[in-house]
Amino acid sequence: MILEICVLLSIAWTTVQTTTVSYNLPKFCSRALWNANATTFATENKIGKDPHSIFVDKNNNIYVPNRSSNKIVLWHNNGKTEYKTIAGNLVSPQSVFVTLSGDMYVANVQSSWITKFTLNETRSTLTINKMGNCLCVFVDVNSTIYYSFWEVHKIFKQPVSGTTVGETTAAGNGSAGKANNQLNQPFGLFVDVDLGLYVADFKNNRIQHFRSGQVNGTTVVGDEVSFSAKLNHPTGVVLDGEKNLFIVDCYNHRIVRLISSDLRCVAGCSQSSGSDLSRLNEPISLSFDSYGNIYVADKFNNRIQKFVFITNSCNETTTTSLPPLTASSENRATISKNLIQSMPISTAIDITTAHRENLIATTSPILRNNKPSSRIPPIGTTTVVDIATTEVKRSTTTSGTTAIQSFVAPNCYNYTSTGVLCSQLESICKLASPCHNNGSCTLNSSASRGYSCSCLPYFNGTLCQYDHRPCKPNTCWNNGTCVPDKSNTTFECRCAVGWDGKHCETKINYCWNATCLNKGVCFPLFMNYKCECVGDYSGRHCEISSRRMIIHKIISKTVSYVAILVLIVTVMFFIIMDILKYCFGIDPIHEERERLRREKRMKKHKPIIQRPVYVNPPPVVIIQETTL
Repeated sequence: MILEICVLLSIAWTTVQTTTVSYNLPKFCSRALWNANATTFATENKIGKDPHSIFVDKNNNIYVPNRSSNKIVLWHNNGKTEYKTIAGNLVSPQSVFVTLSGDMYVANVQSSWITKFTLNETRSTLTINKMGNCLCVFVDVNSTIYYSFWEVHKIFKQPVSGTTVGETTAAGNGSAGKANNQLNQPFGLFVDVDLGLYVADFKNNRIQHFRSGQVNGTTVVGDEVSFSAKLNHPTGVVLDGEKNLFIVDCYNHRIVRLISSDLRCVAGCSQSSGSDLSRLNEPISLSFDSYGNIYVADKFNNRIQKFVFITNSCNETTTTSLPPLTASSENRATISKNLIQSMPISTAIDITTAHRENLIATTSPILRNNKPSSRIPPIGTTTVVDIATTEVKRSTTTSGTTAIQSFVAPNCYNYTSTGVLCSQLESICKLASPCHNNGSCTLNSSASRGYSCSCLPYFNGTLCQYDHRPCKPNTCWNNGTCVPDKSNTTFECRCAVGWDGKHCETKINYCWNATCLNKGVCFPLFMNYKCECVGDYSGRHCEISSRRMIIHKIISKTVSYVAILVLIVTVMFFIIMDILKYCFGIDPIHEERERLRREKRMKKHKPIIQRPVYVNPPPVVIIQETTL
C-alpha cells in the first residue's frame, strides 16, 4: 500500500533532472497547491535591502544578490549548509544565473557590466559591458546569454564568450510600445529548451513569447488575451516541467500560475501588500527547488520567502468521514466548517442532495437570497461553491461512514459574494480595489461601474490611472533623487555619484581627465577608469616598465648620449678654430693648409717635359784637333 502511494505521488509531480539545464523543472498536476503561509528563508541581515533575484540550481544551492554589500550570498543544500558570500567586480548586483558547468553570471545594474565567476577560480572577469541598466540575465541550453535592458526596451543575446562581440537583438525594436515587435521596459526573462523566449513586459502588463529567430512575439497573458484576471506590472516568469507559466505579478503582490487558459493564484492571493507570512510586498522573482517548493524575492519586505509544496494536494480523491446526516445543527456546522477548511481551493468536491440541505442550513440566509447574476468574478480571487446548484453524490467507505469525494467548485453567481459557500458579502471596492495610485473607492449606483474613484492631487482618470506628478518613480534613473520646484510643475534630478544628465541617464566618463602613459588606452568604468597597457608596461597609468624594457631603455639612452657627445665635440672643434682664426688672427693650421694647397696646385699643373725629335738631321762633321 505504501509503495502504491509513493508511486502515485511520484507520478503526480516529478522533478525533471535533465542534463541540459542547471535549474529545476518540476512537474505539477493541475490541482497542485502550496502552503498559503510561507516560511521566511532569509532576512535583511543576510541579503540586504530590496532583493531583486533568486536562483536555485539542480543541487538546491541557493544564490541571492546582496545589493547593499555588492556580494552574492550562497546557501548549499536548501540552506542546510551555512551560507557564504562571493564578491568581486560587483556594483549593485541585480540578477544571477548559474550554468551547468558552475559558472555564475551576475548582472550589475549600476556598472552596466555582466560579471562572470568561473568555477574554482579565485577572481571574476568582466564579460559584457553595455551602457544601461541590465535587469535580468539568462543562459540557454546553447550557451547563449540573454540580458534585458529596460531603458532601450530590448532583449539582447550573444555567445557567452566575448564582450558584445556577436551581439544581436532577441526581442524589441528599441522603442516603447505594445506592438508585437515592441516591449515597454522588459524585466524578467526565461528561455525554454526549445529556445522560446518569454519576457515579463513590465509597463505593458503582459507576458510575451518569442519563438526562436522571430521578432514578433505572442501575448501569452495580458490585456490582449481574454482573462478576467489581469497582470499589474509583472517582473518575473518561470516555466515548470509541463511548460506552465509561473508569473511574478509585482504590483498585485502575488504569484500566479497559467494552466492552459486558466490563470490561478499560487501565493499572496489577497492581492494586498503586507509583511505577514501569507502576503508579499512587490515580489520580483521566483525559483523552484528540486522538491517543487517556491522561493520568492520579496522586495520591500527585504526577505526571501519559501512556499512549501503540498505533496498530497495532487491525490486523486480527498476523503472526509462525516457523522450521520441526522446530526444536530451544531454538529452540521462543525462538519461544514471542517469540510471547508480541509478542502484545497482548486480541489473538486461532490456533495449529496441530502447533505446539501444540511450545509445550507448552517450558513447565512444570504445564500438563499442571492440571485443569479451574469457577472462572474475574476480568476485569481477565491474559488467558491454555489451550494444551491451543486450536483450531490455520496460514497460509503468500508467502515460504513459517509465520505465526500473531490470536486471542482464553480464560481459564485453574485459578484460581491465570497467564501467557499458564497456566504460572505463584500463591496466591489473592497474586493477589487480598482482605484490606482491610492485613490479612494466609493460605491456609486449611478456610475456605470457601480463605483467612483476619488483621486489624490496630480492624479486623474476614471481609475486615477494617470499620473501628472513632475517626480514619478522612474523620473530619475540610477538612484537619482527627483526634486520638484516650488510650483510642482518641473523637476530636477540630483544624480548619484557617477551619473549625469537630465534623468541621470548618462554614466560619467572618467577618462576625460585621465592620462594613460606609454600609448595605453583608457576604458571608462562606473565611477572609475582603467588603462589597458601595451607591450611590457603595467600599473594604474601604464607607468611601470618590465626588466627587459628597462635594460632596453638603458642601452638606447647610452647609445643616444654617446652620439650626442660626439656631435657636440665635433661642432665645438670647428667653432673654436673659427674663433682663433677670425677673432685672434691665429691660424694653427695655416702652414698645413698652404702645403695642401701647393700639392693640390702641383697635381693640377704638373710640368710637361718636351723632347725634340729631329727629322733628316744634317751630317755631323767631326773636326779633329791637331797639334801644332
